[in-house]
Amino acid sequence: MFYLQQEIDSLTDRQVVGTEVRYFGESVSAWGSVDYDTAFSELSSAFMHGSWRLPGKLTLSGSLDRRRSPFLSLGNALLGQTSQDFGLLAQTLTEAQIRQQALDRSAVTSTATLGLSRPLTPHLQLNINANRSVIDAMPASGDAPATPETEYTYFSTDLVASGLVREGDVGILSLRYATSDSADVYTVSLDTRFPIGRKWRINPRLRVDYREILSDMSTQWTYTPGLRMQYRLGRRGRIELDAGKRFSSRDMADTDMDQESYFINLGYQLHY
Repeated sequence: MFYLQQEIDSLTDRQVVGTEVRYFGESVSAWGSVDYDTAFSELSSAFMHGSWRLPGKLTLSGSLDRRRSPFLSLGNALLGQTSQDFGLLAQTLTEAQIRQQALDRSAVTSTATLGLSRPLTPHLQLNINANRSVIDAMPASGDAPATPETEYTYFSTDLVASGLVREGDVGILSLRYATSDSADVYTVSLDTRFPIGRKWRINPRLRVDYREILSDMSTQWTYTPGLRMQYRLGRRGRIELDAGKRFSSRDMADTDMDQESYFINLGYQLHY
């Protein structure tokens, strides 16, 4: 199946022409979209996602995403500026200069992801993922200083178990390594979800991070246990309680620093 859609979106200073493409085959599927900003004569965003079912119950998936962040708008010219008065900006700069300043403050962000998954048993599945994101450098403009290019990369492996104890339960054991310009982070997390009767859901979880901070070569351990509980109010509503604790220990050259914090959230949702 092949699907093509075009759309024109006109919003004050933002005029976008968009195209969407979808393809569905027996073992391959793909979906993509492109938005072009006619007011700035610039590509606003381009996205493509695809999946491929391979022999041996393997599924390969990937995506490419390149976009302006934030989306192009004349209002972006005020980002990082001392004055947030657009009228004053229009008195001191020409329209072309404002558009250029808005472009300068709208960084190009590129993200690539690749994933591989395979069921091991009827109740176990293995997922392997890799992701790399790059935010391009931005030049100095107006009062805003130049910013360097930044990169963020992570690799993760998830083991997903379902229905091991009772029907409807899910457990996810994750290993993750992330690296950026500021730190390397190693993470182990366990996220479990159990139904209790028809109305209750309980979600205990634990996350442990080991961080190597590059600015001062210090290291930090962070432990975050948490518990979420959900109660269904018929078909249209639910009440949620989310509570947890975060404590960390940072080992620096001259001293150690320990921190603790708690959080608790209580909320409800109603669907009409």
